[in-house]
Amino acid sequence: MPSSSRCYLTVGRIALLYMAFAALWIITSDGLLSLVIADPDLMTRLSIVKGLAFVTVTGSLLYLLLLGWRESLTTPEADTAPLPEPRRRYWVLTFFSLALLPLLLGIGIVHLHGPQLEREAYANLQAIADLKANQIIQWLGERQGDSEVLARSASFAAQVDQWLRSDDAAQRAEITARLDSLRGAYGYEGVMLLDTEGKIRLNLGDHTGVPKPLQPIVTQALSTGQVQRSDLYRDEAGRIHLDWVAPLTVAEREGQRPIAAVVLHIGPKNLLFPLIQRWPTASPSAETLLVRGDGDSALFLNELRHHPDVALTHREPLSKPDLPASVAVRTGQVGVRHGVDYRGAPVLAAFRPVGDTGWHLVAKIDHAEVMTPLNRLVFWVSLVALFAVAAVAAAALALWRQQQRAHRFELLAQAARHDQVLRKFYDLPFIGMAITAPENKRWLQCNDQLCEILGYSRAELANMNWAEITHPDDLDVDVAEFERVLRGESEGYRMDKRFIRKNGAVVFAAIDVKCLRRNDGQVEIFIATIHDITERQRAAEQIRRLNRLYRVLSNINQAIVRRKEPEWMFREACQIAVRDGDFRMAWIGLLNPQTGWVRPVAQAGQVGDYLEKVHVTLVGPYSEGPTGVALRTGQTMVCNDIASDPAMAPWREQALALGYRASIALPLTVQGAIRGAISLYADEADFFDAEEITLMEELAGDIAYALEIAEADAAHLEAEQALRESQERFRRAVEEAPFPIMIHAENGEVLALSRAWTEISGYARADIPTIADWTGLAYGERQQAVRVVINQLYDLQQRAAQGEYRITCKDGSQRDWEFSSVALGSLADGRRLAMSMAADVTERNWALAALRQRELQYRCLFEAHPLPMWVYDLETLRFLAVNDAAVQHYGFSRDEFLSMTITDIRPPEEVPRLLDNIAQVQNHHIDEAGIWKHRKKDGALIEVEITSHVLEFGGRRAEVVLAHDVTERLRIEERLRQAATVFETPAKASPSPMPPGGFCGSIGRFAN
Repeated sequence: MPSSSRCYLTVGRIALLYMAFAALWIITSDGLLSLVIADPDLMTRLSIVKGLAFVTVTGSLLYLLLLGWRESLTTPEADTAPLPEPRRRYWVLTFFSLALLPLLLGIGIVHLHGPQLEREAYANLQAIADLKANQIIQWLGERQGDSEVLARSASFAAQVDQWLRSDDAAQRAEITARLDSLRGAYGYEGVMLLDTEGKIRLNLGDHTGVPKPLQPIVTQALSTGQVQRSDLYRDEAGRIHLDWVAPLTVAEREGQRPIAAVVLHIGPKNLLFPLIQRWPTASPSAETLLVRGDGDSALFLNELRHHPDVALTHREPLSKPDLPASVAVRTGQVGVRHGVDYRGAPVLAAFRPVGDTGWHLVAKIDHAEVMTPLNRLVFWVSLVALFAVAAVAAAALALWRQQQRAHRFELLAQAARHDQVLRKFYDLPFIGMAITAPENKRWLQCNDQLCEILGYSRAELANMNWAEITHPDDLDVDVAEFERVLRGESEGYRMDKRFIRKNGAVVFAAIDVKCLRRNDGQVEIFIATIHDITERQRAAEQIRRLNRLYRVLSNINQAIVRRKEPEWMFREACQIAVRDGDFRMAWIGLLNPQTGWVRPVAQAGQVGDYLEKVHVTLVGPYSEGPTGVALRTGQTMVCNDIASDPAMAPWREQALALGYRASIALPLTVQGAIRGAISLYADEADFFDAEEITLMEELAGDIAYALEIAEADAAHLEAEQALRESQERFRRAVEEAPFPIMIHAENGEVLALSRAWTEISGYARADIPTIADWTGLAYGERQQAVRVVINQLYDLQQRAAQGEYRITCKDGSQRDWEFSSVALGSLADGRRLAMSMAADVTERNWALAALRQRELQYRCLFEAHPLPMWVYDLETLRFLAVNDAAVQHYGFSRDEFLSMTITDIRPPEEVPRLLDNIAQVQNHHIDEAGIWKHRKKDGALIEVEITSHVLEFGGRRAEVVLAHDVTERLRIEERLRQAATVFETPAKASPSPMPPGGFCGSIGRFAN
């Protein structure tokens, strides 16, 4: 029996020390890991690894201690005998394995998390590189457009030409004013007007001469008549240039004569370089580079973050295999790279070409910066592991020594020794301890630490049970686990639960409950350790909140990169804030500067009718809330307690009813002007702290920046739309003219045709793409003589009549057209234009012959007409006669036609419409029935244009029908409607007939 008592007491002490070590491990490891790890998924994986390591190590040590304890029982001299040599080697091997644990953990973390960090960094770099490259391409396109508009302005060129000849002071002032307005409107640093000899005639800016690198570009622009753009270069004074040269030409008989060139100078340091160097997030090393090839080197075009004042002077060899800038220039492709930058520092980089500029954009970030979170994580995990190893070793040594000391006190009474161990363990100041009765769950004994955790005295806890101080939401789970132990299904349980303190506060605690059973298996007592993890829970909650906000910021930035429409972007930002940030409500309002009212444009979450009643203004009783003050001051405004903040009085009732407890309003500033605000509402008070406010301000800055880009894009698109509409009006004016019109270029290309031209001649637009095609088809053997006359049209100074010409139509018929023409100036590529107009006088010429041969003409027209014709009975609808063209076009024989009705060549769905049409035209002489669908013998459906005439045929009331197959014409017209044209609508519609200088004059002014 003494032996049994001695065994029980020693095992209890070991178990209690094991529990103490377990609690210490949980407190220390979880606390340290929560300080350095923000990713919940990574935290979960490391907790699993940590738990498995803890179980393995402590289980092995417990086994060794119990094994040594049993050996000491059978060997009375164990406390004085030295440790056997095999056991000593075993302990050395065990502690050596523990020492390797931090190294293995660090290697595992780097292996698991390192590639993920690099992939995320590459994805961010590619997104930034795409965004920057597109912005540069758009910016260059806008500047190119400015120069081309200036170069195409014939009126400005004429004004400059007259001033260069006369040197009139008034004209000089007018030209200077126009160039100065262009300079001010688009932010050019300087504008120079050069004559054809390269001399400066006007100079707006601080440039004293034409830089040498610019001189050949000016010469090229004057010789080609095309706008030229320089590459980035430094002049003799060391200033960086990016210039556009717009040639000014005037139209003369010999062609376009260059008279001057306008040089538009952009200061890259003020516009282009800031656009490149701006990085969307805070980073100590991230940088965007613009490079181009220069011989066997990569030339850096913009200012470098780490080497100032080296733009267009710093070069790196293209042969460097690991330099991202060299790789980008060498390959000319889109890609990512792990290499070293111009400092020799390891970096991660993404690169891509910038359109057709020859430039390459490189977005890079130091590899060390990307890996900093991982290095910090490895450091703290290793530190925790080292601490754990040291703690395990110290605990093992302490337990071993305690076991040895236990042998010296084996003569003490079992009860006294048991009480002493429990008392010492209960008095530990870092963890709450309690013994509970299984019958009523009342506290039998508890230590001071538990009283401090719960806020009750020992006497008060003695009259209470677990259920009375357990949070109601956790009670069912706790009772279920308690019952499982009573039924013998488990020996204890662990869980995180909430207690209610005496003052009503909620305490988060980690409890570990074990049972002590009697010989009959019934539970004698429950022993529980309670660890206060409230601060840990608060820290975890703070981490979750920050992670949530980072996720909101990241998702909104990704949405901004994908699309730039302000309305969609505002809605998506509000939805992301509510969905990913768990905000109660989010809304964005735009300020009307004239009225001072704020108009909500997007909202998400629990909105109700709040925005209908909010009525935020800049002045008045509704201006003192967070949103109004933020708009008025341009500062972030936070209300962390809506229920008590007097500024929220006008909106408090509605806000509290919708569950709003705290709010933040952040102004949206675009180019120094406050355009609106984003307001976010949380469902708990004191929600916004300094870290969250910083993230929200970064979010508002990103939205404002995206709004600025979107407005610039919208303005550009609006200008393009206006140009397209102008061109469409001109196209329709030409196309819908009631008489034939053709606009053609000096090289013979037909640029535009009126519908009357194609309808009368029968030739579709595709049949006559050039003058040679038209004359070949329409004039046959006379085409050479006609082309000589047409070639003289480009030299006309005013409208001239060319007389009558007989043309051959596509159907073989000949028409008499009376032509008049006018020159329209030149296109941007130098080709001269002319417009030919015709009046079809065929009917006038044929009128007398038609009177004499009317009957013969009708017969010939019917039988030999190239278009399908037939006669049908208006009562029976049967075919009475058909011509050869109908037989050939539709595929039915003449006998088959005469056995059919006109409904047989219609699809079934058009028969009701046909019958209605016949009923309506019974009393009409001619029926222009429009477009119909017909069916050929092979089943093919065609679109035909029908013209019919009621007549008497063989004593019966009948109708003669002319069917013109317009299937191909309709298809071509649809394509023409979709094609963009190069012409603008004339300023005024031309009356018919066209007076000199009217419509033609407008066209001429457009071409100039």
